[in-house]
Amino acid sequence: MQLDDIFSENGILSTRLPQFEYRGEQLKMADSVFRALCKERHLIVEGGTGVGKSLAYLIPLCLWLKDQDSPRAIVSTYTKALQRQLFEKELPFIKKHLFPHLRYALSFGSDNYICLKRLRRTKQLGLFEIGEGDAIKLLLNWTRRSPTGLRSEIDIPNTTWQKVKREPDICSGKKCAYFSECLYQTAKILERKAHIIIANHHLYFAHVASNFNVLPYTRCVVFDEAHEIVNVASDYLGAEVSSSGLRYLLDSIISPKGKGLLMTIKWLDPGQTREVSAVADRTRRCGDGFFREINNFIGNRRNARIREKKVAGDDLIENLHALILAIENIEKSSSDEDEKEEISAITRRCIFFRENLQNIIYQGLDDHVYWASADNRSVRITATPLKVAGIMRETVFRPLSASILTSATLAVNNKFDFIKNQLGLEDADTDIFSSPFDFKSQAVVYLPDDTPEPNSESYADALTERIEVILRYACGNSMVLFTSYALLDEVANKLNIDYPILKQGDRDNYQLLKEFMARQPSALFGTYTFWQGIDMQGDILKCVVITKLPFAVPTEPVTEARLEMIKSEGRDPFNELQVPNAVITFRQGFGRLIRARTDRGVIAVLDSRILKKPYGRYFIDSLPDINIVNDHKIIQEFLKPGI
Repeated sequence: MQLDDIFSENGILSTRLPQFEYRGEQLKMADSVFRALCKERHLIVEGGTGVGKSLAYLIPLCLWLKDQDSPRAIVSTYTKALQRQLFEKELPFIKKHLFPHLRYALSFGSDNYICLKRLRRTKQLGLFEIGEGDAIKLLLNWTRRSPTGLRSEIDIPNTTWQKVKREPDICSGKKCAYFSECLYQTAKILERKAHIIIANHHLYFAHVASNFNVLPYTRCVVFDEAHEIVNVASDYLGAEVSSSGLRYLLDSIISPKGKGLLMTIKWLDPGQTREVSAVADRTRRCGDGFFREINNFIGNRRNARIREKKVAGDDLIENLHALILAIENIEKSSSDEDEKEEISAITRRCIFFRENLQNIIYQGLDDHVYWASADNRSVRITATPLKVAGIMRETVFRPLSASILTSATLAVNNKFDFIKNQLGLEDADTDIFSSPFDFKSQAVVYLPDDTPEPNSESYADALTERIEVILRYACGNSMVLFTSYALLDEVANKLNIDYPILKQGDRDNYQLLKEFMARQPSALFGTYTFWQGIDMQGDILKCVVITKLPFAVPTEPVTEARLEMIKSEGRDPFNELQVPNAVITFRQGFGRLIRARTDRGVIAVLDSRILKKPYGRYFIDSLPDINIVNDHKIIQEFLKPGI
């Protein structure tokens, strides 16, 4: 079987796939992927919206695996939605119609799975709170019938889930009494048997950070939604401690309500219990004081860079050390294997927390930026690597014989220099396959030239007026993309329209999208989360408004430090980092509108810098062949029903 036999106008897909449309670019992309795999090359490939990227890499991957001695590959996505789509839609189709012997498995991080041993033990030891009765009943009934044991299947409070989720450091594997019933172990068996494992970037980089101990061994990885790899890698290759993490750690030992491991150890004499409890209490007070000091340091900001070593935390480190010694003494005296496992796991977590805390407050990690952030739930201090290219090259890509990195937005000005340099893949092969959509007839870009610049005092008022007009033309059915919550709230509060405004932050993002699709006419207001990964075809979405060019805030700690690093090397940080990142995000936002050949709509960019600043041409040049207008009456005509 050849790729032509599958993808051609009269190929297998044309007879087996409903609504199949022959796409020459899809066949070319599949051929490019297959050649890279056969030649053991790293390939960065951009496939425009509508190319059919998923089948264009999955089918050649299956064809290549068929001839391998140890056929196994990992496909990693950024979103769990795409992960599930590949598992539930594309791969079943491929297995049914093309490769009947194909085996594939879905992989999630271990904290997504129930642990039957922890559930029974937590219940037996009375560690659930009085108010958790309904959740416990639901859990017990659910475990009897769940085929997967995954968190996404059950609606219970997160505080309850934390007590019953799988914890890898206390798993006894085959020695566990529940091993034969364990749905996590069942998933792992399926993974080991699979030819293709569907993971996500967070799980894959947890795999990398654990010295490749999470997923089965493979020498081939496909990264879909690859434009997000650098961000995810930066998160996993750094270090972080948080107030919520410390609280959870200490509660697992002894909580303020008298729950926790310490209260389950019946052989401890009261003196030992009081001693460990006192050390835990001191650690808790030191932690509260430390994170309060960090929160005061942040002030009214969302985050703040930590420039000086040892901002605070010595007392917390000392008390963590004392707590570790006290817990180790209990472990030495225990004769129960399950108990020893749990005590040992808590000791390791305390050590890990202390080491991360030391590395951050003493700034012991070279080439990292140190910063603090806070929200309603937690205060965090973080160390983020300034560069990941070297680590990615040596740790991620060098061990692989081949890799495919794909997305609709990887190139800047039709070149891959930016992504190649960020990932340490300077020698990678590259390809671009354009969208098959006719943007000239399907869409219009509206670029008014008289909107005040974003730093103008009149910008928010002018923006509100423009958005009001556009929403009326589109009869709602619009998504308005912002770069900050503050501007989003300001505009939403000033708007005077008859349609409901659905704002990010008012409810869960998934629920917000469901409501938007069900409640038309309406307008959806969102920040960076909604610039990508949203797929709404047809009349539900007629207009996407981009309020500002999506430049990262230059004073945001990680961005600021990376800009300083580039400048110190005698290079141009704005054009080397800020512009390329913004262009890629801009292209993602643009890509929300036209998702099918039958879609029509308007992209409105209400940031006049795209026309007035020299760098604006990079954004305009990143657009497909499309009509650009500056008269709002033209978009009114374009959006009229039946036109």
